[in-house]
Amino acid sequence: MPLMDFDACGQVLARYNYWQNRIVFGLCAQMDDAALHAKRGLFFGTIHATLHHILYVDQRILTLLAGGNPGAYDPAQLPAPDFATLHRLREETDAAILKCTDPDSPKDWQCKTFHQIEHDEIERNGIGRNKIARDIPLQVYFLHMFNHQTHHRSQVTSALYHLGLDYGVTGMPFTPEMPQPTFENRNNHMPLMDFNACGRELARYNSWQNRVLFDLCDKIGDDARRADRGMFFGSIHATLNHILYIDQRITTLLKGGNPGAFTPTIIIADDFAELRKMREEMDAFLETLTDHENTGWQENIRTLADVTGKVRDVPLQVLYMQIFNHQTHHRSQITSELHKMGVDYGITDVPLTPGMPF
Repeated sequence: MPLMDFDACGQVLARYNYWQNRIVFGLCAQMDDAALHAKRGLFFGTIHATLHHILYVDQRILTLLAGGNPGAYDPAQLPAPDFATLHRLREETDAAILKCTDPDSPKDWQCKTFHQIEHDEIERNGIGRNKIARDIPLQVYFLHMFNHQTHHRSQVTSALYHLGLDYGVTGMPFTPEMPQPTFENRNNHMPLMDFNACGRELARYNSWQNRVLFDLCDKIGDDARRADRGMFFGSIHATLNHILYIDQRITTLLKGGNPGAFTPTIIIADDFAELRKMREEMDAFLETLTDHENTGWQENIRTLADVTGKVRDVPLQVLYMQIFNHQTHHRSQITSELHKMGVDYGITDVPLTPGMPF
């Protein structure tokens, strides 16, 4: 796999990540210790443990990027004794992540791989697990760090939503302090991101995760999919529809079209088989958008307004990344519900995506 020049891409992801963590920790700081430690059916049980797990994995990946060995994987490890310390470590870690793609920071880690990885992997056709070994580019681990954060942070925000706490906007294009590009002089703002290899990895990962998720949702049946579970969109069925709806809106923007009025609760396909077919078609299309002969759209910008009415110019490349971030965010709400039902949704790690070219 060729070296991915994705510093600008990484800066967008890191700033978004920093913003979202500030929001989540700000909300969690309003809760007492009992609420943070209460069992909520999350994969790691509590909000407290989930926030610790996110930080723990970030620390492991940053150790890899620095050329170190993170040691044996222990997902139960808690890096901080109390919330205040956890909050401080979170801020320090986010600052370190921001430096990884800073123009003045060393970039030699981007040329390296981590050897002899052994991990459980979900096979393409189910939940069977195998031990594997791969040489994984550290750039892929860097991408995984943000996807992993979104995955587990969304489990936390699901719990916050159940508690009646509004965690607000999660759209990547509206990250505060995002550098604003201009057509006249892009280099003084955010340079054009040559992120085709990066995009292909994200698209392959996305297709894999959706295949696994739809297989599981098929098995639980229509009644379970449509049951109101107190999710942001109520049911698994509605959430799957919302994910596809946003994909359709963003790909319309990428094609130069106008997606029309935003109606987030729309049901694109009420029949699950039809929804799955449309999901597969969309995923196949997303994988074509970073083909070498199909990159002209990447130079364009769209002017968009968020739900508060704030307007900004957004590079289409950022919108492309938002597709995958948005999918992980809501897909994690679904997998949280599957976990509560006792359904094992398996591995969600970007580096272990089947069919990767390493």
